[in-house]
Amino acid sequence: MTPFLAQRKLISTPHYLASQYIGRGLTSRYETALGELVFTLRHLESSSHKPLTYFATQHGTLALPTSGLETWLNQLSSLPYPAPLSTEDNEHAWQYELYCQHIYPALQPLLIPFTTLDNPSEIIEGQWFELIWQHNNQHGSVEIFTIPATIASWLSSGTWQPINELDLASLHCSSPLTLGCCANVSALEQGDIVMLSTTYFSPTGSGAISLAGLQVDIEYLSSGTQPQYQVTQVTTSSAFEALRTDMNAYDSDPFHSSYESDYDQASSSHDAHLTTSLKVVAGQITLTLAELRQLGPGSVLLPQGEAAGFASLFHGSTRIARGEIVTVEGQLGLQVTEVLLPSQTPSVNTSDEFHSDQAALDESAEMESQAWD
Repeated sequence: MTPFLAQRKLISTPHYLASQYIGRGLTSRYETALGELVFTLRHLESSSHKPLTYFATQHGTLALPTSGLETWLNQLSSLPYPAPLSTEDNEHAWQYELYCQHIYPALQPLLIPFTTLDNPSEIIEGQWFELIWQHNNQHGSVEIFTIPATIASWLSSGTWQPINELDLASLHCSSPLTLGCCANVSALEQGDIVMLSTTYFSPTGSGAISLAGLQVDIEYLSSGTQPQYQVTQVTTSSAFEALRTDMNAYDSDPFHSSYESDYDQASSSHDAHLTTSLKVVAGQITLTLAELRQLGPGSVLLPQGEAAGFASLFHGSTRIARGEIVTVEGQLGLQVTEVLLPSQTPSVNTSDEFHSDQAALDESAEMESQAWD
């Protein structure tokens, strides 16, 4: 490791993965007979909670702060958690099973089965997460310690959406419009006619471009004074090389044979397939031409515009974030400290999974809870 990296803040791989999974925070919503139930999950840098109580679940091991644990568990279900906190006590086994049956559906994948552990070894390199819930006028939160893989497995079993997202309207993606390629060109003069050995467009103006992993079919529009192309189809594409079709193929079904699968524009978002390249810039160096001519190994240059150990994140010429240069398992990374793009709230799909069974659940809970008295 270079001296520069050795002096950078160290970010562990679990920390990096947790940040990728959670992003700016996730939320899950359920309609219940008593109103909307909202869960929010965030990634925390650290926590001072000790000691911890460890539990084994179907998605992995997690730990909860021992202090106030019983109070928190009582808020996860429509029935109180049986005391003492033991699932092996036959006297309370039926109460434990009943408690688990009435845990909120959004939390059941994470918590069930819910058994205590004495010596958990798999979450020594875990991360802290905060789970917040709100139900009518009641709300609360708890900090969870676990590995990112457990959280990722849990999130895959439910309906979670971002709390908010950055507004990318000010950013512009571009793609070159390449008509084709020609080979064996030794000289060009005015008036020469160049024959394309590989074509991406037909003589009528139909063709396709590759944009960040998507294959976009377009057709030339002759109206107007500026060149215009109309998008006719968007599909996923394994590689831009698939577009290298012989010109004669356009007479039949152009490009369609190279599609991996049609892209469902009605039900899918392009965001999961689109990628974009960002630049990390640690400052700007201004040199005169005379100084540039004297540049060589050992030259010392002083960039301006960024503090030592910090850099900016650019999309093209647009600065979108600032951050601290860190090291992640020996690789150079950037931990964002300031985001310069505005945020917006995405559309939220409300799940009615909980609502359909809530009436029966409430009635069952009222009858069964009488056994506790």
